[in-house]
Amino acid sequence: MSQQAVLKNRQVSTDAAFHTILVRRYTWQMDTIAVLTTIDSLDRAQAMAEALVKRKLAACVQISSIESVYRWQGETRREPEYRLMVKTVKKRYADVEAAIRELHTYDLPAIYAFEMTDAFAPYAEWVADNSSGEKS
Repeated sequence: MSQQAVLKNRQVSTDAAFHTILVRRYTWQMDTIAVLTTIDSLDRAQAMAEALVKRKLAACVQISSIESVYRWQGETRREPEYRLMVKTVKKRYADVEAAIRELHTYDLPAIYAFEMTDAFAPYAEWVADNSSGEKS
């Protein structure tokens, strides 16, 4: 094989590898989501967070203390709550939602997701690797 042919094959291989890296990086970023919900006690928030991580439905769950003002059954209410931000991937959303509904005490829990349109690629990969839903 001529030196020019070797160089051309090497360039094609390099281009293909680079394309694969870009596609994987793009896929991780487009698939990474944050699912949010709220619950009324720290103990319940911690139990839900641990269950989601142990089931490998989420790589990480952050818990924040918040105050919510909302209308419920014709009344305006103000209550302390705990917000859970569940870091996972889009293909796990239905499983995460089902688990939250199973573990939740509210009649109508808030469960919604945001796509992470931009994310540090190694972090997005870690989220994907740890949200497989597969038992270890």
